[in-house]
Amino acid sequence: MGSPLSRWLFVAYFLEVGLVLTFVPWSTYWDRNLLSEVIPTLRVVLQNNYVRGGVSGIGLINLIAAFDEIMTVIANTRLNNAPNKSVAVSVLEDPVEVIEPRSNES
Repeated sequence: MGSPLSRWLFVAYFLEVGLVLTFVPWSTYWDRNLLSEVIPTLRVVLQNNYVRGGVSGIGLINLIAAFDEIMTVIANTRLNNAPNKSVAVSVLEDPVEVIEPRSNES
């Protein structure tokens, strides 16, 4: 993907969004939404437990993505810091001899 800094920024983003989407639907902040007070139909939808659960599910997906990204960053860091034990291998130019076709001269 990119530099370790950008990967850690993705981790921070996924963690923040995941935590907010997981816990806010069950808080009083969700119930006192200004937009839901203006639109009564939206209030009914937002107070539905299935909608709250769906939003929390999206938050959990973001948290899983954050932990996956953390594991990837740690694995790449360990891989990059490991001593290089590779062995140089010589490459043959062409293992098959090229045979020139005969010309059909009369």
